[in-house]
Amino acid sequence: MKNQEWSFERAIKQAAKALRGNRSLGNQRRFYQELTADPTITLQELLPNFQLSLAVTYWCQALVAAQGEPAVAWAKVHLVWRAYAPDWIVYLERSAQLAREFPEKLRRDRLGIARVDYDALGQILMTMAFSASLGEDEAARRLGDRCVQMAVHREPIAEADMLSVGSTEPFLFRLYCAWRGLDVDYERLGVRGYGPFSPVFEQWHAASAMEQATMGLCRLHAFKAVNFDLPDDDFVFGLQQGPFSEFPVEILFLQRVRRDLGLPVPNPEHPLLRSPLMRIPFPCPRSGYDPDLDWIYSKCKEQIPHLYVPWEEEIGKTRG
Repeated sequence: MKNQEWSFERAIKQAAKALRGNRSLGNQRRFYQELTADPTITLQELLPNFQLSLAVTYWCQALVAAQGEPAVAWAKVHLVWRAYAPDWIVYLERSAQLAREFPEKLRRDRLGIARVDYDALGQILMTMAFSASLGEDEAARRLGDRCVQMAVHREPIAEADMLSVGSTEPFLFRLYCAWRGLDVDYERLGVRGYGPFSPVFEQWHAASAMEQATMGLCRLHAFKAVNFDLPDDDFVFGLQQGPFSEFPVEILFLQRVRRDLGLPVPNPEHPLLRSPLMRIPFPCPRSGYDPDLDWIYSKCKEQIPHLYVPWEEEIGKTRG
């Protein structure tokens, strides 16, 4: 693997340039309004469209503010997280709801919503790690437990090979099980290996070797982030997607798991782990009322009456 430079300063410059151009808040709000005005839009597309538009702008604002206005940055980081965690909660709830209502369509693979494959599983688990990294443990457990349930019970809304295609997915899955003290048979669930993440588990009880293994993950993440346009023919998926490019949640979750288990926490000297984003308080201060997210949550509850996302319920009550 070639040695590539990763720079938070470069990320700030790119974010500032984007905010001056097509990623300005005004442009993205108009874009989002156009997307959601489409009468054919489905429930499970509302939050992904928010991610593609306004959440990108909020993340750019977080990067620019991280050095001089940390309080602003932390609120924007949390706001972006709120675009990700409910997205997958809604997706999973909607999948289960449709599977119950239309079992024949599920059997014929005509449910109208994609099954959870390796790509979706990876995004769910990265969002779980994002949640745990910010101290949003209720969301982390909800997403992680749901992934374990799908895998162990071989639920039909999930693809059988969701843990056997890439390496990010089984890595985060196993870390989550370690964090929660869950005893599962990874081989039976389809895990074939962990690719470049393997040294973490091979050196789990050797502190100095774990430090080197984590340095390897930092270099891997930096390479993927810098070379985001290269094909993922290494089967390492999701590290450079959205906010995860600058906020390496898979490494932060590794640190969180080891800290909570009372094990030495690896923290190698790498720019990725020394950026201003690494100064974020734990838990992350919560963002406030957002009219767009409030509207989306209300629309989701109209079609999934039992849907309950506690932080959105609480934040929604603060509406002016």
